Amino acid sequence: MSQKAKKIGLTCVVLVLAGFVQGEPARKRDSLEYRFDVQSNGKVVRAYYTGIVPDTFKADSEVVLKGRLETDGTFHVVKDGVMAKCPSKYDPAKLPPASSTSGATPPSTGTN
Repeated sequence: MSQKAKKIGLTCVVLVLAGFVQGEPARKRDSLEYRFDVQSNGKVVRAYYTGIVPDTFKADSEVVLKGRLETDGTFHVVKDGVMAKCPSKYDPAKLPPASSTSGATPPSTGTN
């Protein structure tokens, strides 16, 4: 919670931001501090996170972030608040075609 919020008795609300990472996330040398832009609903929001990120967290990955929106328009992600989807796993165009079950025989139960 920011010092300003504490002084006036406000409670921080955790928000969820979903979008796509724009460009390569910047990582501060010798630390786990990240700075990156997220595009969501046609707008770009600068986000900050300190911690371990998923392997799939990279440029153009779809992310869901939990955190707080500051008065300067930046989004500060809470601890363990980064979830990144693997594009090939969720893109229907990249999945193999579903096999047809018509004409297939059911698996044997072993009781003939």
